[in-house]
Amino acid sequence: MTQEHDDTQQEPKDYTRHIWIGVLIAFVVMILAISLQKAPVPSTSVVTTKHILVRYNLADPSDRARALERIQEARERILNGESFEDMAAEYSEDPGSASKGGYISPQPKGTFSEAYEKYAWSAPLNELSEIVQTSHGFHILVVTDRYVSEGDRYEKELDQRVREERAADAPPSAVQEETTAE
Repeated sequence: MTQEHDDTQQEPKDYTRHIWIGVLIAFVVMILAISLQKAPVPSTSVVTTKHILVRYNLADPSDRARALERIQEARERILNGESFEDMAAEYSEDPGSASKGGYISPQPKGTFSEAYEKYAWSAPLNELSEIVQTSHGFHILVVTDRYVSEGDRYEKELDQRVREERAADAPPSAVQEETTAE
């Protein structure tokens, strides 16, 4: 009997180790890609605020006085170091935000009443407002974040250029009248 032995056949290689190393590398790359990814940029301008609202009956001067006193008390307590969030829970009559420390999710331009809107889009961030009166009542608010879209930024820049050009072309008396009218 002759024994046949074929030296050309080799045992198959075990690629398991290589596969797991590839999986591990892919996993690390995915984690890095996710962590380096920036948050999506909103396409419209949005502002985030927190507020305390004290409502009053527009037809009742004594109710208005009560509301004003209450909002002044809340503001004073915040200025003396108490938490805005605690004061919102205690004083605010806004059912949607009082239980959330006064927090209002990011809102686009034109969402709020005129006085609130004006403050929200012009105030420094994280600064307690004076008392703001709207048709809803008295507010004190803090602007916590603001994002101005590229389109709004460009529009504001164009408006500024137009004002500057008008001021340069207008006689001095007209410029002064326009400035005092604003």
